[in-house]
Amino acid sequence: MDSLIHEFFTRTLDKDYPVIMLDGLELGKMTILAAMGIDGDGKKHVLGIAEGVSENSSIVKGLLEDLIRRGLDASLPRLYVLDGGKALHKAVKDTFGKTAFIQRCQVHKKRNVLSYLPKSEQANVSVAMTMAYREFEYDAAREKLLNIANRLEHRYPKAAASLLEGLEETLTVHRLKVPGALRETLCSTNPMESANSACRGIIRRVSNYRDGEMALRHAAAGFLEAERGFRRVKGFRQLTFLTAMLSNLSVDNLETRTA
Repeated sequence: MDSLIHEFFTRTLDKDYPVIMLDGLELGKMTILAAMGIDGDGKKHVLGIAEGVSENSSIVKGLLEDLIRRGLDASLPRLYVLDGGKALHKAVKDTFGKTAFIQRCQVHKKRNVLSYLPKSEQANVSVAMTMAYREFEYDAAREKLLNIANRLEHRYPKAAASLLEGLEETLTVHRLKVPGALRETLCSTNPMESANSACRGIIRRVSNYRDGEMALRHAAAGFLEAERGFRRVKGFRQLTFLTAMLSNLSVDNLETRTA
């Protein structure tokens, strides 16, 4: 097992990963930050992990720099799916610059907005946001979200502010015109959270982690086992379309076209 764990931390990243997702995994009192890549065939790979909270930009940058050292091409345009944490966003932008297209998780965004609302309002707003995100066209989705924010602004200003914060990055898959099932896959960090859940289930018998190194070793073992059961993501046949869109557009061009 030790040799397998060593291989996990040192394996060469020689594939192209048009999509990378980042999220934290809670193990006892420890937090493991994990990066998962989706390759051109739609297969998921846990590319690397680091001990430390996702709110710490230096931890995130360290993880990303490790991926680059092991072969990840930082010059390729790529979609990064994040939960909305400012440190994650900063680290990705600082590391990859204008090749980084960021999709903020729509599930996390909805959860944040609803947290500022009374229960009596949550169901209606949840449905309205879901319907907005289901719009295929960027303009239609954006207009619906802005209308929701306008309705909330006077009675629930914090909910409105939460919805508006980072709104454009919750619609990156819309602006890239990602089709159908693939858009449903890439609009949230759910695939990464599913991998986290599988890892947690495999190592569930361990509840006490004496230090970060122990947590890292167990997380690595859990992810190695979980990878065996990973299936291709929904909509994987549409990844060639996403790759073409990423190659043909710069981040600046995308922002200009949708401003």
